[in-house]
Amino acid sequence: MPQGPLRIQWIYQNAPRKNWFQLVLGAAVLVLLLFFGVWLFMIAATLLVILLPYFWWKKRKFIEKMTRMQQDYAKAAGGYSTDQAPSSSQGVTIEGEVIAGDIVDDKKGQSPRL
Repeated sequence: MPQGPLRIQWIYQNAPRKNWFQLVLGAAVLVLLLFFGVWLFMIAATLLVILLPYFWWKKRKFIEKMTRMQQDYAKAAGGYSTDQAPSSSQGVTIEGEVIAGDIVDDKKGQSPRL
């Protein structure tokens, strides 16, 4: 008597028996799927090897163009250029925000040393 859960025993007892032709056909299908899977993987890897440098080159050119456009826009608007960010001569800069005046620590009542 087979071991295991009753549902599994029932499935295996009532399953049709496979003949040699079905086994050979199943093995052939598995070999073909493996062959075509490896073939498709090789094609995808080849395309990646060819296309990734192209996209890297295009991205580099695109970033150069965007930087140039940003600098031209800043010069036309009369603002600062992107090479030199504005400095906050007064106040404290915390994560891009300029806070004018002293920062007071609520617990001690003193301004922290920055």
